[in-house]
Amino acid sequence: MRREDRKVTTLMVEKPDIEKIKTAIDQTLGEETSELVFRTLKLVYHIDEDTIVSNPELFRKKIKRMFGDQIVEMILKAISDNE
Repeated sequence: MRREDRKVTTLMVEKPDIEKIKTAIDQTLGEETSELVFRTLKLVYHIDEDTIVSNPELFRKKIKRMFGDQIVEMILKAISDNE
């Protein structure tokens, strides 16, 4: 695991609830973007809300694939800031 991956992953030590995740995505990417992100995760990657909460590493990897390193860091920071 790369150093920056460890750094970002540590921001999600606590498993946030789904509303905190949605709020963080909307704060980072714009209002109602979370609905599009969650729909994409479900349809393309077959990841539902329960999986997102129970497996934050999988969520991080898929968000990174969708948006890249910089955006995933911003989203994860927003999640930890909302806790």
